[in-house]
Amino acid sequence: MSSVQYYCPCLASNSVPPPPHLPSTAYSLHDHEALYFCVECDAIRCNRCVSVEVSGYYCPNCLFEVPSASVRAEKNRCARNCFQCPNCRNTLQTVASDPPEGSISPAASAAVGVTGEAPYFLFCNFCRWDSTEVGVTFEKSTGLAGARLVV
Repeated sequence: MSSVQYYCPCLASNSVPPPPHLPSTAYSLHDHEALYFCVECDAIRCNRCVSVEVSGYYCPNCLFEVPSASVRAEKNRCARNCFQCPNCRNTLQTVASDPPEGSISPAASAAVGVTGEAPYFLFCNFCRWDSTEVGVTFEKSTGLAGARLVV
């Protein structure tokens, strides 16, 4: 069974398609699924004459769009402190290790969103893992991807 193939003039000097039975035309004929439509020039284009450019990135944890400039500035990390738990792969929260008076524990303060004072650590609400178990704490509660660790 023969499929219909479309001509892309990117390799030819003229826009008239050559006869399809010649072996040299094999690189200029493409399946319908492999072609793109260019809105600017109002023409059909193949993979060789288009360039794919990423216009935005998404964080896999919080699903917020991150602009390209921000991705470069944050060294390919989300600026919203999106880290995964090493045990259960759930998203970790940033918690203060010294909560205000009246709180029962840092875990309880993480659940209600109470902020205390430094040092901060990462806490998992699902399996109750925290980064103090491995000796990792932070001086600030934001920008943890580029922050200095407190050891």
